[in-house]
Amino acid sequence: IYGAIVSLHGDDKGVKLPFDIAPTHIVLVPIFFSDTTNEKILAKARELKQTLEEEGYSVLIDDSLDKTPGEKFYYGSSNII
Repeated sequence: IYGAIVSLHGDDKGVKLPFDIAPTHIVLVPIFFSDTTNEKILAKARELKQTLEEEGYSVLIDDSLDKTPGEKFYYGSSNII
């Protein structure tokens, strides 16, 4: 069964699993504007993560500061909480 899922939902960039069987449902990618607002943005992202987890979703936050949002979306999230 897993082989069929990988062959149906996989490509050269990886596997995109259906929502029902995916280990991670949502990845939050905060967009930072300046060093002074980073902590406020992260606090709001953590609050949103908690709310979504209470609803039954598996949520991760990509809090890496060294990558642009576009780079995070394209390459995937490596610094995830």
